[in-house]
Amino acid sequence: MAMAMLAEPALAGPARWPLWPNEVAQRTEALREGSDAPEAARAAAMRQTEGYPDALVRDLIMLGLQDESYEVRREAMRACVDRNLRECLPAAYEAWMNTDDPALRARALDLFAAHPDEGRAELLVEALLDDDPGLRDRAATALARVELSTEMDAKVRTLLSSKLDDVTSAVRLRAAEAMGLRGPGPGAVALVRRLDDPDPAVRATAAEALGRLEDPSAAAALIRALERDPDRGLATAGLLALTRLPGASVDEALLRFFDRPPLDRRDAVVEAIGLRLEPAPSLVDGLIVRLREPSTHDDALSALRLLGRAALPGIESAIERGLEPSLADELEALASAFSPASSPTDANTEASGPSVPPASASSPFGPVGHAQASAQMQPADARRFLRDAEDPEGAALALAAADPAWLADAIAGAVAQSEDARVAELWLWALAAHPGGLEFNRFDGAALVTRLAGWANDGGVPAELRCLASQALGSPALLADERRRRLAAPELLALGSDPHAQRRACAANGLARLGETRALTLLLLDTHPGVRGHAALATIALPPKARNRSVLNHLERNFQRDLDLAASSCAALALAAELDEEQPAPLTPWRIGQGQARAQPWAEFELEGRSYRLPVLGTPTHKWVWVPGTAAGRVPEEIRSSNETAVNELQQFSW
Repeated sequence: MAMAMLAEPALAGPARWPLWPNEVAQRTEALREGSDAPEAARAAAMRQTEGYPDALVRDLIMLGLQDESYEVRREAMRACVDRNLRECLPAAYEAWMNTDDPALRARALDLFAAHPDEGRAELLVEALLDDDPGLRDRAATALARVELSTEMDAKVRTLLSSKLDDVTSAVRLRAAEAMGLRGPGPGAVALVRRLDDPDPAVRATAAEALGRLEDPSAAAALIRALERDPDRGLATAGLLALTRLPGASVDEALLRFFDRPPLDRRDAVVEAIGLRLEPAPSLVDGLIVRLREPSTHDDALSALRLLGRAALPGIESAIERGLEPSLADELEALASAFSPASSPTDANTEASGPSVPPASASSPFGPVGHAQASAQMQPADARRFLRDAEDPEGAALALAAADPAWLADAIAGAVAQSEDARVAELWLWALAAHPGGLEFNRFDGAALVTRLAGWANDGGVPAELRCLASQALGSPALLADERRRRLAAPELLALGSDPHAQRRACAANGLARLGETRALTLLLLDTHPGVRGHAALATIALPPKARNRSVLNHLERNFQRDLDLAASSCAALALAAELDEEQPAPLTPWRIGQGQARAQPWAEFELEGRSYRLPVLGTPTHKWVWVPGTAAGRVPEEIRSSNETAVNELQQFSW
């Protein structure tokens, strides 16, 4: 099945037109000018504007921004941010300058970040100095991605550097993250100091940011930090950061770490070596020398395999100089595998794996031939592709769609070796979206399930990553194996009864694939409309025999009686789905990119000539929806063309 996650969905905005002429007026009567309704009624009426087209409720939102009640103004400003209304900018400026309400000021920052110019960038910079740590944190996150002039970029970097000494660790972490996300530029000296931060998360984030700045002068500090007694997070982030920095000194250090790995984790060093884009000849020569030692042979061979064609000149040079026969044979086999003239298969695998059908004409991948990409890709290529992609999530999903034979072990290895979910995030996207079963031959399936369940339940993991871990735990790729199903089932059942609504929603698809009709029935009766909507869509993925009369009765009830029209729409789509008598219907994830203007909890889709509203998962920067794979969504040309980056990178990447 061709993946659809690289295309933006056919979003039409919150455009549910009224069913009767005075529907909006009746629902928002408390907001009308001259109304003496109490504050709670006015706030509730403002929430009733959600889901209607901008043209029908814009004046009501503007009126709400002038309300004397902080609660009403908060709801109005939330609507401004969700709808991305430029008309709200004067009110946002007023709220920022003349109120002390944190919620209003935070939403004003969100609006400034959505409409950046020099003046609003100044306000975001000013927010970095605010007394409220939450606002400083939010401002640093926004500044990480706002496009700025060269002069303003320099000013922002200077201020971010100053916030690296903030008393609040969350602000130091966000400032370090923002500096890294702004890409190559100054700031390495300030970040180096954070390698000794008392907070381990800040230390790891600072190391990662130093790699993103690509300043060669940071290499020595990173090497010293790794030579000391680093924690696991700093060891992983520091090694990966080194891979981005040029210079023979980095390659020499990687060889030293190969011999004396931080925390005795040579696997992490091997991974880092494999990411070197232009390894020095001394690195390849050093690995070849270590092939002669039984204790280091396998790891050195793995590192050469991960380097792929980047190691080819060094291997060919060593063969020309002369080697003992056994070593020469081994290196000649590697050189043959890496040579463009040979059949480009992965040196880690003996079998070519299942064939992947080419993308269909209606696929958002367009002309990309997945079977061809699968044959050409190697693990080292994939790591570089993910690392350097302009759209990393899209790149991960393009890789999942190509489905090379080594993908399962690459995903499992990344998850098994990463204690921090953020390190494995791109591989989680690939696992959650993969449509078929994967065989994790080289890794313990039980450990994989345990790690995913741990992240899904860890309150210290960001909300969108907890959801992503839940989706991966309930993916067809993971649940294809019976033993993994037995291990994942209790974890998904627990997530399905979590007090937090989003976590219940995130578990719905996995519960359906397990055939847990009782748990899904409870979610269909959930008090939260988003959970009811997700549960309704998830019933499409139920095994055919599990889609019993009780499930259909609840879907019919929600379709006919659910007061939330979006939840009712999901039930209608589930009832209308054409189901295979033998196989569950596929649910295809569609990603809503960070640049998407709207941030609604529901996305408007046109499927087979009818309009449906589907629930959105994630956060303002990481969002996706699930659509029945048999329904062809209409993707507008402007959305398709705006999200072609990852597809083009996949086609143009030099394998």
